[in-house]
Amino acid sequence: MKGKSIIGLTLAAALTAGCALGFGTLLRRNEQRETSYQTAESEESWFSQTQTEEDFDFDLDEDWIDINGLEYSLKDSLKCYLFIGTDHSGNEDAKDETYQGSMADFLLLAIINKTQKTYGFLQLNRDTITGIPMLDEDGYQYDESEQQLCIAHWYGVSRQQSCLNTVDAVSSLLGDLTIDGYYSVGMDEIAQLNHVIGGATVRIEDDFSKVDPTLVEGEEITLTDEQAYNYLHARLDVGDGENESRMRRQTAYMEAVYDKVIDRVRTEKNFLDDITDTLGEAVTTNMNGEDFAQFRDIFREGRSLGIQMPEGESVLGRRLEDGLEHTEFYIDEASLAEIMVQMCNLEVDEFTDWDDLETETELW
Repeated sequence: MKGKSIIGLTLAAALTAGCALGFGTLLRRNEQRETSYQTAESEESWFSQTQTEEDFDFDLDEDWIDINGLEYSLKDSLKCYLFIGTDHSGNEDAKDETYQGSMADFLLLAIINKTQKTYGFLQLNRDTITGIPMLDEDGYQYDESEQQLCIAHWYGVSRQQSCLNTVDAVSSLLGDLTIDGYYSVGMDEIAQLNHVIGGATVRIEDDFSKVDPTLVEGEEITLTDEQAYNYLHARLDVGDGENESRMRRQTAYMEAVYDKVIDRVRTEKNFLDDITDTLGEAVTTNMNGEDFAQFRDIFREGRSLGIQMPEGESVLGRRLEDGLEHTEFYIDEASLAEIMVQMCNLEVDEFTDWDDLETETELW
């Protein structure tokens, strides 16, 4: 994906559907779109419940993150945004105590390095085992549990809080990296976006016979709307059933439609508006016009670092304690650190030792 714009990347896949709507907004210059979305209420007060190192009052010149046992300095100006695709396994339309978040099927972190004028995307495996903030029925964190990353979106009393809980979990996984915004949309929107785009042509590399016999292994197919949903969403009865294989298909889909999307953007004045209208209120976000301007500016002048996925190991485990075995992905910290160093231009911090600082805080 090196050198390719996020326009193609995100418009191509409903998986990252937030950016698609964002670019339509940029072209329309319509700040009033915020009124048609669900905006987070009291997000700042809720998010602050999870203590981070920022709670310590030390006058350090640089921020930092801790990955793979090393502390890295954040010297560059970064903007990070999390794009979430949910499976609608919950009850997200409820406005009362019956609300239940869905699982996050797709997680993509956009990292804009304004200092280096680069942008890249970190695709995270939904089965990654990490610390998940556990919230009670009133939305307050009462514990943390090592579970699959996708489960973070299950907790919360509203769509906004489910997104914030997912942001919190991803931030913690990345050494408390600041994430500036989120954009979430249901995977059910894939069919609608595929229809607007006009379909994507991909080579079928997995056995879909149990899910969709029309997706014949080995053939090159321009996906219909239903096929696109099955191609991107189905997992357990496809090929080896692994999430890594589905992530590979998601990337292939993004790449497949890039040229088509760019051509239509250039030739059809209202193409992005059509996508904007298609998504409508299906989106949950706390991003605004200024956030989307970050993308606009970097795509004009910046260099793409592509989509990168950390390595790791998948095993079957019983962390959910539901009596069943589920896939657990254990991320390779060295691989993650390598990606983060490249995208964020990190440097090992030879000074900061938070264990010592916490000890000093207790003494004070």
